[in-house]
Amino acid sequence: MNMGITDESRKAKERARVDTNKYINKTRTSDKLITTSTEWETGRVWGYRGTRVGEASHPGPQGDYNDHDHEIDEQEEMEARRQHNACETILEKEGGRRGEHENWILDDLDKRGEGIGMRVVGQNFERKLYASEKNIVEAVEKMIRLEIDVLVGTEPGKASRFNVKQVKAVTRRYGFDVKLIKRDGNKNGGGVIMIMNQRWSKIPSVVTEYRPEKAHLRGRLMCLEFDNRQGGQHHKVQIIGAHLLNSAHQEMQDTKKLLSWIVQRKADFNAENDRAPTILIGDLNAAESSYLDTDREGVEHDSVLLEPDSIVIETIKSMRYEDLIRTRFPDKRVVTRAATHQTNRLLDRVMVNKQLANHMQTRVGVYRHSFLKAGSDHMMVVADLPIDTAGAAGKQN
Repeated sequence: MNMGITDESRKAKERARVDTNKYINKTRTSDKLITTSTEWETGRVWGYRGTRVGEASHPGPQGDYNDHDHEIDEQEEMEARRQHNACETILEKEGGRRGEHENWILDDLDKRGEGIGMRVVGQNFERKLYASEKNIVEAVEKMIRLEIDVLVGTEPGKASRFNVKQVKAVTRRYGFDVKLIKRDGNKNGGGVIMIMNQRWSKIPSVVTEYRPEKAHLRGRLMCLEFDNRQGGQHHKVQIIGAHLLNSAHQEMQDTKKLLSWIVQRKADFNAENDRAPTILIGDLNAAESSYLDTDREGVEHDSVLLEPDSIVIETIKSMRYEDLIRTRFPDKRVVTRAATHQTNRLLDRVMVNKQLANHMQTRVGVYRHSFLKAGSDHMMVVADLPIDTAGAAGKQN
C-alpha cells in the first residue's frame, strides 16, 4: 500500500514537471524560447519545528558595529523625507494622490478584512535592514503595527556573521522567527530574508535555497513551505522569495536558470498539493506594459508597447501564477520604484495561484510611505490573502 502511494506521488511529480515545462516553452524571447535547465542546483537549508533599472544604487550604512546610530539619525530622517518626496512626485504626476487612500495605492489595507489569515509583504531594503540593530527593531515593530504576518525582504544588506546573529536575536525577542539566505557574508549585495510573526513562526516549515556555482546568482531565490500537519491542502503554503536579475533580457542564460528553479519548486509542491496556496513575491526586476508598468513620459494610455524584459513576467505567468496587482487592477498605472533620477517601474510583485487571485477577500496594495526611516528606492507591496494555515483569520465565509 505504501509503495503504491510512493509510486503515485513520483508519477504526479513527473507529470507536473512535464506540464510545467510545456508552459514555460510556450513563451518566446526575442530570439529563442525560454526553456528549463536540466540541472537543478538546490539545497535544503533547514527545517523548523514549532541607466540601472531595479537594483539598489545606494548601499546605505554598513558594518558589524552599531555605535554610529546617533550619528546617522539625521541622515535617516533626510533619507525618509527624500523617499516620501519621491513617492509624492510620482503620485502627483499620475494624479493618483487625490481621491485615493492616505496610506495605500490600490486597495485600502488600513483595516485587515475578515477571513484574512496571511498578510504578506515584499520590500527591497536597498541594503539597509542589517545596517543597524535600530533598523531591525523598527522593521519588526512596523510589522506589528501594520499586522504583517510574513515579510519577504530582498537586498537586506551585508550578511556578516555578526549581522545574521543580530537579526535573529532581535526577531526572537519579539517571539518572531527569521529565515534567510545570503550571497556572501563579506559583501553587501544579494540575499533574501523572511520574517514571520508569532503566529506564523509556530508553523513547521522547511526552507530551500537556490545555490548555483555563479556567485552573482546566489542569494536570489528562497523557498519557504509551511505545513501545520493537520491534514488538508489548505494547511500547506509555499512562498518563494525572489530577487531576479537586472536587465534580464540581456542575461537570458542566467535568467533561464533562475526561472527554471522557480518552476521546479512550484511543480514539486503542486504535484502533492495541487490546490494549496502558492506565492511568488519580491523584486522581479521586470515589467510588462510600457504604459501601465512605468511612469515613462510620452507613452499613450492605449499603447501596446512592452518593456524589453517583459518576457520574465510572461514566463512566470506561464507557470500558472497570476499577477495579483493586474488581476485586481488591470488598467491602473502603478510603479513600485521611487527614484527621482530615472524611469520608475512596477518591479515588485505578488504572484499567486488562480484560486487566491480570484478570491473575493483577496486584496493588494502598495504602501505609500517608507517602511524604514533609512529609506529605500522601492515601495512595499502588500497582499491580504484568505489563508488560514496559522489560524490567523477571522470569521470565514
